[in-house]
Amino acid sequence: MTAAGSDRRRPENLHPGRIAMGYLVIGLAWIYGSGYVVALPIFSGIATALEILKGTGFVLVTGFGLYILLRRRAGAIESAQLELIALNEQRARLVAAVEQSAEAIVITDPDARIIYVNPAFEQVSGYANSELLGGNANVVNSGQHDLAFWQEVWATLLRGETWQGRFVNRRKDGVTYEADSVITPVLGEHGAVVSYVGVQRDTTRERALERHLAESGRLEAIGQLAGGIAHDFNNLLTVIVGHAQLLSMDKSLDPDAREDLDQIIHASGSAANLVRQLLAVSRRQVLEPAVLDLAVLVEQLRPMLAGLLGSKIILEVASPAPSGAVFVDAGQLEQVIVNLAVNARDAMPNGGTFTMTVSDVDVDETSEPSSPVRPGRYSLLIASDTGSGMDRDTRARVFEPFFTTKPKGHGTGLGLATAYGIVRQSDGYLLVDSEVGRGSTFTVYLPHHDAPGAIALPDETPAAPRGTETILVVEDERPVRTVMDRTLRQLGYTVLVAADATEAKRLAHTTTPSLLVTDVRLPGLDGPTLAAEISDVHPGLPVLFVSGYASETIIDRGELGEDAAFLAKPFTSEDLARRVRELLDLQKPEP
Repeated sequence: MTAAGSDRRRPENLHPGRIAMGYLVIGLAWIYGSGYVVALPIFSGIATALEILKGTGFVLVTGFGLYILLRRRAGAIESAQLELIALNEQRARLVAAVEQSAEAIVITDPDARIIYVNPAFEQVSGYANSELLGGNANVVNSGQHDLAFWQEVWATLLRGETWQGRFVNRRKDGVTYEADSVITPVLGEHGAVVSYVGVQRDTTRERALERHLAESGRLEAIGQLAGGIAHDFNNLLTVIVGHAQLLSMDKSLDPDAREDLDQIIHASGSAANLVRQLLAVSRRQVLEPAVLDLAVLVEQLRPMLAGLLGSKIILEVASPAPSGAVFVDAGQLEQVIVNLAVNARDAMPNGGTFTMTVSDVDVDETSEPSSPVRPGRYSLLIASDTGSGMDRDTRARVFEPFFTTKPKGHGTGLGLATAYGIVRQSDGYLLVDSEVGRGSTFTVYLPHHDAPGAIALPDETPAAPRGTETILVVEDERPVRTVMDRTLRQLGYTVLVAADATEAKRLAHTTTPSLLVTDVRLPGLDGPTLAAEISDVHPGLPVLFVSGYASETIIDRGELGEDAAFLAKPFTSEDLARRVRELLDLQKPEP
């Protein structure tokens, strides 16, 4: 302890030495200064001398005794004072700890009237100390807990036990927050409760992140299942579409048979669209991102959106400058916008207003404390409607695949799930804010891209002509392999087919193909590894990868490479012909 601290802790005492000395001085002065001793003869009687000595001894003995008595008394007083000082210092430290605690602390009397709150409680509740003292603790009650909940709380406290749990409280401004709480009854000398001490920690952001993580995990599990189904189904669709298109090339078909084939091709197209939605949900698509201007894209889609919404719904588009540039797949982002518009239309059967707003925003750790969005700069696409809105349970499941509130036969439940998957695969976020009777607002966060010359939509590539080059096709599914073989042969190409990597490498050593077309997933040796080994034999050989989806490992690790050519199943004859021709034409020397 410092010298200053020692001075503060030094107690006031009785100074026994000074008091005893004063007693001696006064006593001896009375004996020797009374004039009696001075008047005695020098050789007075022995009796008189003894009287003087006896008086002097009495004063000395009683003075010493007084000193001993006062010294003991002073020690007791000093000990008591030191204990009191220590107690006061301990109390001061306790008060400072409570006042400066990050946890919200409230103390009430047995009737739940507030008698103390610390600054942290004022901050989290929004109420000032003067507004809380003397009032009831239910001033922050949100009304979201039922009677059974409160009965359990009070039953625990009245038994003299500590209650622990989670409250949903309401701030002064009406905003609710979640708090992990511990309430302890304080017992008096006779065992009766004299007060309650509540300690709360605001866990709003933590709970929001936990719910978001749980939702992401649930969607991820469903997405993995959907992705696996989609991969196998895409192979079947490729076979159905391919054979139907091969049959449609027969000029001798009668009109009824051709119409049947057209219906098969049309139904297959619808099924393929459903599979693409499943792949979007599972985030297993291979995207073709480009730098896009959100404002320009929304403006280009305005006529289509207006027709989609119908005459009863007013479409409003607001894009304050500067608008957001993003690096995403244009077709997929268009699907997100359309799905949001369809959802808004279904929520406003009697008409309303659908508003789309594009802007830029900087997100930091404090701007949106309950948001799962990572800090950074984003371009926002906000879609709001004035429809019926959603309750809490519906909001919690709105992005789940196959979840829908529409009547049977009026929706698949994949629209918003697809939009969510597309946005997440583009490193963005899709959030919803909705209440019953107050409409819904969906906010798309996409990482902002600072690049000049942003475009809205890429131009369509024209159909490719026929060819005569040699193409090596590697596909382990025989029906798919047969369709690709027949399609390319009818286009004039020489086709070498292999069912696995071993057969493909043998063919590559005996001939010189102009193009390798291989499935990403092959038994034994995957497509990218096979392509690398064949490229050692034929350097510069172009490769076209095909698959129902590129596996999560290949996408996440970038094993296909940023510039790898990819064709997703199911594909039409035109899709295959165009991609093959594009890659072959890239190898031709310029004239």
